[in-house]
Amino acid sequence: MSSQDEQPQSIQLLNTRPTPMGEELTVLLDESNISSIHSPAISIEPTPQPSVIFNALLSSNTLFIFVSKNAVKQFFEAISQYPELLNAAKSHQQLFAVGEGTAEYLAQLLTIPKTNIHYPLQSDSDGLLAMAPFNHANRMQSVIIVKGNDGRELIKDTLIEKGFDVSEWSLYKRIPNDLKALPVPWTDIQTLLATSTDIANALVNGLQLALSKTNNGALSNPENFPQYLNKWQWLVFSPRIKVYLQTKGIDDSRIIICEQMNNSSIINSIQRLAK
Repeated sequence: MSSQDEQPQSIQLLNTRPTPMGEELTVLLDESNISSIHSPAISIEPTPQPSVIFNALLSSNTLFIFVSKNAVKQFFEAISQYPELLNAAKSHQQLFAVGEGTAEYLAQLLTIPKTNIHYPLQSDSDGLLAMAPFNHANRMQSVIIVKGNDGRELIKDTLIEKGFDVSEWSLYKRIPNDLKALPVPWTDIQTLLATSTDIANALVNGLQLALSKTNNGALSNPENFPQYLNKWQWLVFSPRIKVYLQTKGIDDSRIIICEQMNNSSIINSIQRLAK
Protein backbone atom coordinates (compact mmCIF):
# COMPACT_ATOMS: atom_id res chain seq x y z
CA MET A 1 0.00 0.00 0.00
CA SER A 2 1.11 3.55 -0.60
CA SER A 3 2.53 5.08 2.56
CA GLN A 4 -0.14 7.77 2.87
CA ASP A 5 -1.75 8.00 6.31
CA GLU A 6 -5.29 7.73 4.98
CA GLN A 7 -6.29 5.26 2.32
CA PRO A 8 -7.68 7.11 -0.69
CA GLN A 9 -11.20 6.23 -1.81
CA SER A 10 -9.89 5.41 -5.28
CA ILE A 11 -6.52 3.74 -5.79
CA GLN A 12 -4.78 4.96 -8.93
CA LEU A 13 -2.69 1.86 -9.65
CA LEU A 14 -2.49 -1.84 -8.82
CA ASN A 15 1.27 -2.42 -8.86
CA THR A 16 1.65 -6.05 -9.89
CA ARG A 17 5.42 -6.14 -10.50
CA PRO A 18 7.36 -8.90 -8.71
CA THR A 19 10.33 -8.36 -6.39
CA PRO A 20 12.52 -6.30 -6.64
CA MET A 21 10.87 -4.16 -9.34
CA GLY A 22 7.59 -3.87 -7.45
CA GLU A 23 9.17 -2.40 -4.32
CA GLU A 24 11.22 0.02 -6.42
CA LEU A 25 8.07 1.15 -8.22
CA THR A 26 6.20 1.63 -4.94
CA VAL A 27 8.89 4.06 -3.75
CA LEU A 28 8.60 6.08 -6.97
CA LEU A 29 4.80 6.07 -6.82
CA ASP A 30 4.86 7.41 -3.26
CA GLU A 31 7.35 10.11 -4.23
CA SER A 32 5.04 11.13 -7.09
CA ASN A 33 1.95 11.16 -4.84
CA ILE A 34 0.32 8.37 -6.85
CA SER A 35 -1.83 6.10 -4.69
CA SER A 36 -1.09 2.41 -5.19
CA ILE A 37 -1.34 -1.11 -3.86
CA HIS A 38 1.54 -3.53 -4.38
CA SER A 39 0.29 -7.06 -4.96
CA PRO A 40 2.72 -9.09 -7.11
CA ALA A 41 0.83 -11.06 -9.76
CA ILE A 42 3.67 -13.57 -10.08
CA SER A 43 6.37 -14.95 -7.81
CA ILE A 44 9.88 -15.82 -8.97
CA GLU A 45 11.27 -19.24 -8.09
CA PRO A 46 14.89 -20.20 -8.90
CA THR A 47 15.59 -23.17 -11.16
CA PRO A 48 19.07 -24.26 -10.04
CA GLN A 49 21.57 -25.24 -12.73
CA PRO A 50 24.80 -27.26 -12.46
CA SER A 51 27.66 -24.90 -11.72
CA VAL A 52 29.68 -26.24 -14.65
CA ILE A 53 27.54 -24.36 -17.17
CA PHE A 54 28.82 -21.06 -15.81
CA ASN A 55 32.35 -21.91 -16.97
CA ALA A 56 31.28 -20.24 -20.20
CA LEU A 57 32.09 -16.98 -18.40
CA LEU A 58 35.76 -17.88 -18.89
CA SER A 59 35.38 -17.40 -22.65
CA SER A 60 36.01 -13.78 -23.58
CA ASN A 61 34.44 -14.28 -27.01
CA THR A 62 30.98 -15.24 -25.70
CA LEU A 63 28.28 -12.53 -25.55
CA PHE A 64 25.94 -12.64 -22.54
CA ILE A 65 22.45 -11.12 -22.74
CA PHE A 66 20.45 -10.47 -19.55
CA VAL A 67 16.75 -10.03 -20.27
CA SER A 68 15.51 -8.93 -16.83
CA LYS A 69 16.48 -8.00 -13.30
CA ASN A 70 15.30 -11.41 -12.15
CA ALA A 71 17.74 -13.00 -14.60
CA VAL A 72 20.51 -10.83 -13.15
CA LYS A 73 19.59 -11.72 -9.57
CA GLN A 74 19.53 -15.47 -10.16
CA PHE A 75 22.76 -15.31 -12.19
CA PHE A 76 24.57 -13.44 -9.44
CA GLU A 77 23.33 -15.78 -6.72
CA ALA A 78 24.47 -18.77 -8.78
CA ILE A 79 28.04 -17.56 -9.33
CA SER A 80 28.70 -15.52 -6.17
CA GLN A 81 30.01 -18.57 -4.27
CA TYR A 82 32.65 -19.25 -6.95
CA PRO A 83 35.38 -16.56 -6.85
CA GLU A 84 36.85 -17.49 -10.22
CA LEU A 85 33.49 -17.19 -11.97
CA LEU A 86 32.59 -14.00 -10.14
CA ASN A 87 35.88 -12.39 -11.13
CA ALA A 88 35.37 -13.55 -14.73
CA ALA A 89 31.95 -11.88 -14.76
CA LYS A 90 33.32 -8.67 -13.29
CA SER A 91 36.00 -8.40 -15.97
CA HIS A 92 33.97 -9.69 -18.93
CA GLN A 93 33.73 -7.22 -21.81
CA GLN A 94 30.68 -8.73 -23.53
CA LEU A 95 27.85 -8.25 -21.02
CA PHE A 96 24.60 -6.97 -22.53
CA ALA A 97 21.28 -6.00 -20.91
CA VAL A 98 17.89 -5.51 -22.51
CA GLY A 99 17.55 -2.07 -20.90
CA GLU A 100 19.16 0.49 -18.63
CA GLY A 101 17.45 -0.74 -15.45
CA THR A 102 18.73 -4.27 -15.97
CA ALA A 103 22.20 -2.91 -16.76
CA GLU A 104 22.22 -0.83 -13.58
CA TYR A 105 21.21 -3.82 -11.47
CA LEU A 106 23.89 -6.05 -13.01
CA ALA A 107 26.54 -3.38 -12.45
CA GLN A 108 25.36 -2.91 -8.86
CA LEU A 109 25.60 -6.61 -7.98
CA LEU A 110 28.96 -7.07 -9.72
CA THR A 111 30.24 -3.78 -8.25
CA ILE A 112 31.44 -2.55 -11.63
CA PRO A 113 30.69 0.70 -13.53
CA LYS A 114 27.44 0.71 -15.48
CA THR A 115 29.49 1.77 -18.49
CA ASN A 116 30.92 -1.78 -18.53
CA ILE A 117 27.46 -3.11 -19.46
CA HIS A 118 26.16 -2.64 -23.01
CA TYR A 119 22.47 -1.79 -23.40
CA PRO A 120 20.19 -0.09 -25.96
CA LEU A 121 18.53 3.30 -25.59
CA GLN A 122 15.24 1.61 -26.47
CA SER A 123 14.65 -0.75 -23.55
CA ASP A 124 13.24 -3.84 -25.24
CA SER A 125 14.19 -6.82 -27.40
CA ASP A 126 13.98 -4.86 -30.63
CA GLY A 127 16.32 -2.22 -29.25
CA LEU A 128 18.81 -4.86 -28.15
CA LEU A 129 18.75 -6.65 -31.49
CA ALA A 130 19.40 -3.37 -33.30
CA MET A 131 22.75 -2.95 -31.51
CA ALA A 132 25.79 -3.25 -33.76
CA PRO A 133 27.31 -6.39 -32.14
CA PHE A 134 24.17 -8.31 -33.11
CA ASN A 135 24.04 -7.26 -36.76
CA HIS A 136 25.73 -10.47 -37.86
CA ALA A 137 27.77 -13.26 -36.33
CA ASN A 138 31.56 -13.26 -36.47
CA ARG A 139 32.73 -16.86 -37.14
CA MET A 140 29.86 -18.56 -35.34
CA GLN A 141 30.13 -16.29 -32.34
CA SER A 142 28.47 -17.67 -29.22
CA VAL A 143 25.65 -15.92 -27.37
CA ILE A 144 24.17 -16.99 -24.04
CA ILE A 145 20.77 -15.56 -23.08
CA VAL A 146 20.19 -15.39 -19.32
CA LYS A 147 16.45 -15.59 -18.74
CA GLY A 148 13.52 -17.36 -17.12
CA ASN A 149 11.66 -20.47 -18.23
CA ASP A 150 9.17 -20.09 -21.07
CA GLY A 151 10.17 -16.54 -21.94
CA ARG A 152 9.92 -15.04 -25.40
CA GLU A 153 12.08 -16.60 -28.10
CA LEU A 154 12.41 -13.46 -30.27
CA ILE A 155 16.02 -12.74 -29.29
CA LYS A 156 17.10 -16.37 -29.66
CA ASP A 157 15.35 -16.92 -32.99
CA THR A 158 16.59 -13.65 -34.50
CA LEU A 159 20.21 -14.26 -33.50
CA ILE A 160 20.14 -17.81 -34.85
CA GLU A 161 18.88 -16.44 -38.17
CA LYS A 162 21.86 -14.07 -38.18
CA GLY A 163 24.31 -16.93 -37.71
CA PHE A 164 25.02 -16.81 -33.97
CA ASP A 165 25.49 -19.95 -31.89
CA VAL A 166 22.82 -19.33 -29.25
CA SER A 167 22.13 -21.11 -25.97
CA GLU A 168 20.01 -20.18 -22.97
CA TRP A 169 20.40 -20.24 -19.21
CA SER A 170 16.87 -20.50 -17.79
CA LEU A 171 17.53 -19.61 -14.17
CA TYR A 172 14.03 -19.03 -12.80
CA LYS A 173 10.36 -19.73 -13.35
CA ARG A 174 7.30 -17.57 -12.83
CA ILE A 175 4.59 -18.79 -10.44
CA PRO A 176 1.18 -17.06 -10.81
CA ASN A 177 -0.34 -15.61 -7.65
CA ASP A 178 -4.08 -15.77 -7.15
CA LEU A 179 -4.55 -12.09 -6.15
CA LYS A 180 -7.28 -13.06 -3.67
CA ALA A 181 -6.00 -10.95 -0.78
CA LEU A 182 -6.32 -7.40 -2.13
CA PRO A 183 -6.95 -4.97 0.76
CA VAL A 184 -9.61 -3.08 -1.23
CA PRO A 185 -12.30 -4.16 -3.72
CA TRP A 186 -11.17 -4.38 -7.33
CA THR A 187 -13.66 -1.66 -8.21
CA ASP A 188 -11.76 0.82 -6.00
CA ILE A 189 -8.75 0.60 -8.35
CA GLN A 190 -8.48 2.73 -11.49
CA THR A 191 -5.58 1.18 -13.43
CA LEU A 192 -4.17 -2.35 -13.61
CA LEU A 193 -0.47 -2.77 -14.46
CA ALA A 194 0.60 -5.67 -16.67
CA THR A 195 4.30 -5.64 -17.55
CA SER A 196 4.25 -9.16 -19.01
CA THR A 197 1.76 -11.57 -20.53
CA ASP A 198 2.09 -13.77 -17.41
CA ILE A 199 0.99 -10.85 -15.25
CA ALA A 200 -1.84 -9.92 -17.62
CA ASN A 201 -3.08 -13.52 -17.46
CA ALA A 202 -2.90 -13.53 -13.66
CA LEU A 203 -4.93 -10.31 -13.55
CA VAL A 204 -7.59 -11.69 -15.87
CA ASN A 205 -7.80 -14.86 -13.76
CA GLY A 206 -8.02 -12.79 -10.57
CA LEU A 207 -10.87 -10.74 -11.97
CA GLN A 208 -12.61 -13.88 -13.18
CA LEU A 209 -12.44 -15.28 -9.65
CA ALA A 210 -13.82 -12.02 -8.25
CA LEU A 211 -16.60 -12.12 -10.83
CA SER A 212 -17.56 -15.67 -9.90
CA LYS A 213 -18.05 -14.60 -6.28
CA THR A 214 -20.21 -11.57 -6.95
CA ASN A 215 -23.92 -11.60 -6.20
CA ASN A 216 -24.66 -9.15 -8.99
CA GLY A 217 -26.67 -11.05 -11.54
CA ALA A 218 -25.48 -8.91 -14.45
CA LEU A 219 -21.87 -9.82 -13.72
CA SER A 220 -22.50 -13.45 -12.91
CA ASN A 221 -23.14 -14.20 -16.58
CA PRO A 222 -19.79 -15.31 -18.15
CA GLU A 223 -20.81 -13.62 -21.41
CA ASN A 224 -20.51 -10.28 -19.62
CA PHE A 225 -16.90 -10.92 -18.57
CA PRO A 226 -15.30 -8.84 -21.39
CA GLN A 227 -17.53 -5.92 -20.45
CA TYR A 228 -16.46 -6.38 -16.84
CA LEU A 229 -12.75 -6.25 -17.81
CA ASN A 230 -13.33 -2.91 -19.54
CA LYS A 231 -14.16 -1.25 -16.22
CA TRP A 232 -10.41 -0.73 -15.70
CA GLN A 233 -7.68 1.11 -17.53
CA TRP A 234 -4.87 -1.31 -18.40
CA LEU A 235 -1.24 -0.16 -18.48
CA VAL A 236 1.12 -2.50 -20.36
CA PHE A 237 4.72 -2.71 -21.54
CA SER A 238 4.34 -3.96 -25.10
CA PRO A 239 2.01 -4.41 -28.09
CA ARG A 240 2.19 -8.17 -27.47
CA ILE A 241 0.55 -7.76 -24.04
CA LYS A 242 -2.03 -5.43 -25.56
CA VAL A 243 -2.95 -8.02 -28.19
CA TYR A 244 -3.36 -10.65 -25.47
CA LEU A 245 -5.75 -8.38 -23.54
CA GLN A 246 -7.70 -7.61 -26.70
CA THR A 247 -8.26 -11.35 -27.19
CA LYS A 248 -9.98 -11.25 -23.79
CA GLY A 249 -12.37 -8.59 -25.05
CA ILE A 250 -10.71 -5.44 -23.70
CA ASP A 251 -11.18 -2.42 -25.96
CA ASP A 252 -8.21 -0.71 -27.58
CA SER A 253 -9.14 2.54 -25.85
CA ARG A 254 -8.75 0.93 -22.41
CA ILE A 255 -5.14 -0.23 -22.99
CA ILE A 256 -2.16 2.14 -22.71
CA ILE A 257 1.35 1.07 -23.78
CA CYS A 258 4.24 2.64 -21.84
CA GLU A 259 6.82 4.47 -23.94
CA GLN A 260 9.66 2.48 -22.34
CA MET A 261 9.78 -0.74 -20.34
CA ASN A 262 10.75 0.84 -17.02
CA ASN A 263 9.30 2.35 -13.85
CA SER A 264 9.77 5.95 -15.00
CA SER A 265 7.50 5.33 -17.99
CA ILE A 266 4.88 3.81 -15.69
CA ILE A 267 4.93 6.99 -13.59
CA ASN A 268 4.69 9.20 -16.67
CA SER A 269 1.76 7.21 -18.05
CA ILE A 270 -0.18 7.38 -14.78
CA GLN A 271 0.40 11.13 -14.55
CA ARG A 272 -0.89 11.62 -18.09
CA LEU A 273 -3.99 9.54 -17.34
CA ALA A 274 -4.70 11.73 -14.31
CA LYS A 275 -4.82 14.93 -16.37
